[in-house]
Formats: sequence, C-alpha cells, structure tokens
Amino acid sequence: MEVAKLYNVTFDLEEDNYELNQTELINNLITSISQNETQQINKLLIDLEASINQSKANTFSFSSSKILAEIKGSIFFGQSSLKAIKKILNENPFNNNLTIQKLQEYSNNRTAFITQISSLNTIFKELKINAHFYEDDT
Repeated sequence: MEVAKLYNVTFDLEEDNYELNQTELINNLITSISQNETQQINKLLIDLEASINQSKANTFSFSSSKILAEIKGSIFFGQSSLKAIKKILNENPFNNNLTIQKLQEYSNNRTAFITQISSLNTIFKELKINAHFYEDDT
C-alpha cells in the first residue's frame, strides 16, 4: 500500500469525523433508545443517514475503497456504516438493552479506529509525509 495514498484516505476519514458529527449522532441515538424516545430516535436516524450520505468515503475511488477495507474501516464510514447501524437496530427490535449494548460496542470500536487514524495522521505529519491528491482518481 502506498503511504501517501493511505494518508489521503485517513486524512479524509478524520476530516469526515470532525465535520459530519457522526460520533455525536450515534451516541445521541444510544441515549434516545435507552430513554425510549421514539420521535427523537426517528429524527436522529434521519440526521445520521443524511450525515453518512455526505461522507467522502461514498465517493472514494476503487483504490481508496480497497485501502479503507484493508485498514478495517469500511464498517465505520460511508454507506457500509449505515448498513451496520441499521443491522444492529433491526436485529433485536424488542430488546432495547441488547440493541444499546451492540450500538455502544460499535461506537466504541469506531472511536478506537478514529483514534488510531488520528495518531497515524500525526505521525505522517511528523515524518513530513504529505497527502497527495492524484489527478487521475486512482
């Protein structure tokens, strides 16, 4: 895997996390489910889907998508993240505690992944490795 290309991907993911507020939306969803706030749950799902639809991961080139999969981040960004969250929500619709537990695990794993890519981006900067944005979208 080419380092500058990896940096492009991790840079975009970190930027998405900051700009699209998905971590907060997921955590608010967990809270709303635990408090059985049906209207708020529906609103948060709409907001979360709109946020995910804006993710740069949805427009990654084939090679960037492969890198995202190789670093095990596909489940946390773009349409794959929406599918993962909906799967959790639909698996046990009558067991809120289990749904909350699985969403919390997902959120914790996502946060750990984001922490790792943030650390990686810091190292890239310290090593003076810059993101390179290819003109041929490879």
